[in-house]
Amino acid sequence: HLKGDDRGISTMKSTDTHAIHRDEQGLLTIRLTCGKRHNALSKPILQELQDILEQCASSHAPEESSDPVQNGDVRAILLEATGPTFSSGHDFRDFQGASQH
Repeated sequence: HLKGDDRGISTMKSTDTHAIHRDEQGLLTIRLTCGKRHNALSKPILQELQDILEQCASSHAPEESSDPVQNGDVRAILLEATGPTFSSGHDFRDFQGASQH
């Protein structure tokens, strides 16, 4: 579990699809947490990852915030995953009902 990490967590955020934490040295770790689904990447997850990266690019000054992305400088980003597969790729459930053309 992320709280057992020995890197000195300064802030943490979790959802049902991923967890994010930033340590005191500025390492932002994004952990995909849908191991049972092989961490398939749905459109909402991909959008959130893009938003996180954009926030990191624009966040340069330390701020008082409970959000690990907005709470100061991010010096590096580590993307990791739980389960037997890092990621199976795009979640094909996003395409259900889409046109065949």
